[in-house]
Amino acid sequence: MRLKYIFLSVVFVVFILLLIFLIFLFVSNSKNYNPNGFELNISESIQPNVKIYILDDNKNIMSVIDENEFFFIQQRGLPLGTVYSFRVVSERGEVLKPVYETHTARGDDWVEANHYYLQIRPGNQTIEVLTINGKEGVVVARTNILVFNFESMVMDKCSNLTNEPIVDADGWSRESKIGKCISTIAAEFGKANVCSKLRLFNDTGVIYEDCIRNYAITTSDISACELLGMPKSRGFCKAKVTKDWTECRKISCDISCSMEGLETQQDLCIQWYAIENRNESLCNEIKSTSYNMKEICLNLTTER
Repeated sequence: MRLKYIFLSVVFVVFILLLIFLIFLFVSNSKNYNPNGFELNISESIQPNVKIYILDDNKNIMSVIDENEFFFIQQRGLPLGTVYSFRVVSERGEVLKPVYETHTARGDDWVEANHYYLQIRPGNQTIEVLTINGKEGVVVARTNILVFNFESMVMDKCSNLTNEPIVDADGWSRESKIGKCISTIAAEFGKANVCSKLRLFNDTGVIYEDCIRNYAITTSDISACELLGMPKSRGFCKAKVTKDWTECRKISCDISCSMEGLETQQDLCIQWYAIENRNESLCNEIKSTSYNMKEICLNLTTER
């Protein structure tokens, strides 16, 4: 019991120290943030060496975003120590997101946390970087960003498919049609995460994997395969994109290997690829004895 009280006391002290640190951090940065926006005299002097980039969580550059998507804004090219900020302007010149905060340039690899410029309304909007000197703000670079509400787009283009039969006369399921519709939208805009909108149709997860694979194949974007859950699924996706079954052998373990071993997952990946491509000889690459994979593979690749 005494140890329990000691433990709780330590947790309480750590919590108080963390709270003090967060309060200090907020107070120390509050002078650089104005929730109502800074009042600035705005002028323009575009500097060709200064650029703006919109980045996702993996620091990939984006030119299209979802209205509700999280993103980072990065400037490159400002001299170290320059005080700067961002703002968002509509295609009609309306300031959608004024200067709320200021930063100090720390180098081209530095990415500021972005809390105040999110949820830009749909449209072909412009993000600007401004140097700040007192009440003077100078626009030195800008970039366009296309903003969509993909949830609305998916519902507009794909919801009519919910009226389709569960399985049509040609054997196509309603879910697969919805998945194909959404993957087409995803590929059109280069946004693999649009496949997550399948949740609007209570997708079980199987069609999500089909959506990601279709997207990856259509766009030749092998990196999209990493969005799939298990190594066997990621390997199968990469094999389909590259048309190279050896991608199945390149997969590595994650936590799912505690349920299905690496060799089993590799061979399942090969089995799927062999069956889909009617490649009987590829069945001989299967080593695992689990699930009678080799026998099933041979039967399904030879049937007519």
